[in-house]
Amino acid sequence: VYADQVTVSTEEFTPGETFSVTVSLENTTTVAAYQMVLYLPEGFSINRYYDEDEEEYVNDCTLSSRHKTGHGLGITTQADGGFLFLVYANPTKTLKSTPSELFTLKLKAASTVVVSKKASFKNIKITDADGNDTSLDDVTFDLTYDSSINISQDENGYTMTMDEENGGS
Repeated sequence: VYADQVTVSTEEFTPGETFSVTVSLENTTTVAAYQMVLYLPEGFSINRYYDEDEEEYVNDCTLSSRHKTGHGLGITTQADGGFLFLVYANPTKTLKSTPSELFTLKLKAASTVVVSKKASFKNIKITDADGNDTSLDDVTFDLTYDSSINISQDENGYTMTMDEENGGS
């Protein structure tokens, strides 16, 4: 039986760098709005950048072409440390049926994170044009460390090199 579900794909991360996470939705239900809460392990954060038009720092998240003009994205920090993602339009508009991608989020790994970790989206709800909510299964996904990178530490700090077969020296 086919069910509505969220999937996540990620790039491998390099310590101290940003990387992309793409969130998609396969759905049979018509969707007008959705929400989900992102939980990140220690050492990871949502990348932020200065938006010249807004004249403030904003979360580095881009809605896909599946959204229509008028859909807005809000990301707020919850008391438990999760990040609530809320997407809706007022007046109500439904999402396009394709592509399956919802948004791409840029995360940043701290320079001290040198092992793979797990993150999750929980409390996922989609809402149809009539305001009916459907809860979807939580999604846990891997934040995979780029294993071609070697980290060593000496009295001067950390040194990062790549394996020769992966383009390093």
